[in-house]
Parts: sequence; C-alpha cells; structure tokens
Amino acid sequence: MDAMEFNKIAAAVLAPTLGLLMVNWAGEIIYEPAHSDDHHDQAYAIEVESAEEEVIEVADAGPSIHELLASADPANGESLFRACGACHVVEDGQNGVGPYLYNVVGRAIGGVDGYSYSNILAEYGTEGRVWDADALDAFLEAPKSWAPGTKMSYNGMRRDTDRADMIAYLVTASGGEVSDFIKAEAPVEEPAVDVAEAVEEAAEEVVAEATEAVEAVTEEAAELAEAAEEAVTEATEEATELAEDAADAAAELTEDAAEVAESTADALTEEATEMADAAEEAAAGAAAAVTGAIAGVVEGAEEATEDATEELAQASEEATETAQAAVEEAADALPDFMQAASAEAGARVWRQCRACHVLEEGVNRVGPSLWNVVGNDIAAVEGYSYSDALAGKEGAWTYESLNAFLESPRKWAPGTKMSFAGLRNEEDRANIIAYLEAEAQ
Repeated sequence: MDAMEFNKIAAAVLAPTLGLLMVNWAGEIIYEPAHSDDHHDQAYAIEVESAEEEVIEVADAGPSIHELLASADPANGESLFRACGACHVVEDGQNGVGPYLYNVVGRAIGGVDGYSYSNILAEYGTEGRVWDADALDAFLEAPKSWAPGTKMSYNGMRRDTDRADMIAYLVTASGGEVSDFIKAEAPVEEPAVDVAEAVEEAAEEVVAEATEAVEAVTEEAAELAEAAEEAVTEATEEATELAEDAADAAAELTEDAAEVAESTADALTEEATEMADAAEEAAAGAAAAVTGAIAGVVEGAEEATEDATEELAQASEEATETAQAAVEEAADALPDFMQAASAEAGARVWRQCRACHVLEEGVNRVGPSLWNVVGNDIAAVEGYSYSDALAGKEGAWTYESLNAFLESPRKWAPGTKMSFAGLRNEEDRANIIAYLEAEAQ
C-alpha cells in the first residue's frame, strides 16, 4: 500500500467523524442552558413588575386659594388688616416698618423702591417672582417657613378663608376688582384622582406587562426552536454530503483498501449512530426544558398578578375600615352639645372676645392668650397673673369646663377678673369652643 492509498483511506475515515463532531458542537451551542448564580439552570429569565411597586398618592388638600377667592369677603379682609396696620399701609409710596401694600397683588417681590428688604425676599425678586395669589397665600400662612430669614415678625394666618379675604381686600383697596384678578390668576384644573380607578389601572398595567413578557418569551422561544431546527437540518445536510464524498472516495480504492475501509466503516457507522442518538436526545431535552420554562413563567406571572390584586384589595379594605373607626372614635369622644359645633360660626362669636384676648401663642392682653386653650391646664399661660378663683382650679379646660365657664364666668369661678357676663346660647358656646380648637391646629 503506497502513501496515496493510505491518504485516501484516512480521508474516508476522518470525513464522517468530522461531520458528526460538527453536528454535536452545533447542538451544544444552540441548546446549552444559561446558568444563574445559584447554579440552577434556567431557560429564560424575565422581570415582572409587582403591583406593590406601584405608588398611588391621593391628596385632598381642600379648596385652592383661587377657588376661595371666588367667595372671598373684602370687608372681612379689611377687618383682619387692622392687625397689619401697625407696620403697613395701603397707600402708594408710604413705607412704614414694612413696605406699603398698595398694588402689592401682582407686584414683583421686593419691588418697592427705597425699602430695605431681607435677603430672602430680595433674592426672590431677582428670580422674577411676583406676589400672585399662591405666593401671598403661602406667605400669609407662615412667613418664616415660606421666606426663611424674613424680617416679618408676624406668625401667620392659619385660616385659608381669612387669607383669601385679606388678598381680596388688598385687591379692592388698590382699586382693582377681585373677579378680574381671579380670571388672570385662574390655574389649569387637574382632574381628581379616583383611588379605586387608580388601583384598578395599576393592576391592569401589571397584568399587561406580565402578558407582554410572556408573549416575548414565547416568541423568542419559538425563534430559538426554529433556529435550532434549521441548524440541525444544515448540519445533517453537511454530514450527508461529507458521507457521500467519503463513499465516492472509498469506491475508487483498490480491493485491499476497500477491505480495510469496509471494516473501519462498520465501526464508524455504529459510533455515528450512537452520536446521532445522543444528539437527538439532547435536542429533545432542550426542547422540553424550553417548554417547561415557558410554562413556569406563565404560571408565575399569573400567580404574581393574583397575589398583587388580592393584596391591593385587602390594603384598600383595611384603610377604609381604619378611617371609619377613626371617624367613629372621634365622634364618640365629643359630648352631645359639641356634635354639631361649627368652627366657622364660632369665628363670628369670637369677635366679642378680641377686645381682651388673642389667638397667638404667648401673647397676653387684658386676658391671657387663648392659643391651644382646649385641653390645656387651667391657668397655665406663663406670664399672666390669674385671679385666685382660676389659679385655684385644678384640671384642664375640657369641653365641659369651657362650656360652664363661658355660660357664666362668675358662677363657675367666683371672684374671677373676667368682666364678660357669659354666653346664654349653648350653640354659640359650642361653636366658639370648636373655633378655638381649630385655630390651634
């Protein structure tokens, strides 16, 4: 046997072997599963957003300053302005302790020539900000919070309706019309948020995202299966062509070479069959793994959606029960005569008391400050000299004790310095107690 014949025999043996190795290699690349960090095989991993990650914030802040201006009372604003008269006037160019407030509504912040503003208000002015309804409302409510470092010593006006009345007065006192100002300032209304609808929409979004993820996995799995099938077909065709070429080469060999090739071919055929069977089993296992992974993803997504929907429903039910319990508890805590009390009506009754009392913490006049009086200890305001009648009283100003004192001060506390004869109407007493409590909040 010469070298040429030996080469032909070697080619006949190696060609089918190489073809089968290529088929096996292609199958491993296509069907090899990915490995996660915890050493568990996974065909495909997706992320499904949980309904717990949806954040729904519903805030009921009450009517806006623009809505309150529609029913504002400039006359009440003028009455309220008396507290501001010590530092401000509504006359053009007349600065006092504070700048003049003529035409202040709509004016640039820090815009009065010749007046030395605090650094914070001067900075607001350089930013191009103006005294619009929102700015005035925020400043009047809490000057030191809205403009930290302001020279304004006023503690603020807590009632939003009073702030609206004050702004309306400043508009009319400067020769303007509140209706025109409302039109110019009217903000774009935003639709209210329905909690149930928002929760339902969030759940629908989670379901939709899970469905899209499942569809994407299914589609990609189908593409992978199709690509695998094509790769196997191509590899089989290449192996077949190589086998045919090898057979043609073997036919050209001499009888001696044919005998050797025949014995060798039998062994290779058996090995090739085993490798083909192994490749087929690997392909079947990979297909089963993909199918199982898809089913697991679908089942997991459905369970996650059901759990999220149940948790949202339970949370909504618990919140409703808690709110109802709080309302019922608050209602049970009030005595009968306070059940229908109105702080707004109490504000009108309060006008009788303003000659001697104020609702500012630590500020005493003829009488002690009534800030946070409801629930506070009797005769507890520091710096005020009480009569022996009140100084000797123990306990706190409860609804009942305030009601009795307001009905007849001299009868409830004989020897009191209070000159007020009392309020005979129980509804008036309840309303003013509700007003005092509301103003301290």
